[in-house]
Amino acid sequence: MSPTAKMDYEADILEVLRAPQKTKLKKGTKKAQKKEQVKGKLQVENLLTASIKGDPLDNIEYEKRDTTITGTDGAVIFELKGAEVPKQWSRVASDVAVSK
Repeated sequence: MSPTAKMDYEADILEVLRAPQKTKLKKGTKKAQKKEQVKGKLQVENLLTASIKGDPLDNIEYEKRDTTITGTDGAVIFELKGAEVPKQWSRVASDVAVSK
């Protein structure tokens, strides 16, 4: 980069930094109306756990498993006995989660 190009680049950065911040939206404009409609009115309907009373995590069955991760040469890289994981998890999923 030539010295003059570098100076031009720096001048551009300084110009952007000196530019005034975002102005407030004037009431009545489409953008302002849209922002007012969204502000504070976000509602999320509970679909997946609506029928579950209390904490949804209390309804998951857990079991104790021994997890082992071995290298390509057969050497044990990670091992943990008696880790509690959800019963529906596969062996690979429980090995990866427990090792993290």
